[in-house]
Amino acid sequence: MHPLVQFSSPQEVKLALGEEQYIASDEISTIMYLSQQLGKPLLAEDPAGVGKTELTAAVDRLLSV
Repeated sequence: MHPLVQFSSPQEVKLALGEEQYIASDEISTIMYLSQQLGKPLLAEDPAGVGKTELTAAVDRLLSV
């Protein structure tokens, strides 16, 4: 995640994504939170049509501060 955007919990990530019209599961918000805390990239891998592009767009909007 962008160094200026710091989340204090997976729940905060979930709420922020919700504000960007993305309904994140607990699993997604936890993985995104851990990615930020560890400073590691995140690879979204799943079958077509499950929302990877939408997740990327929501994260992009969050980071466009």
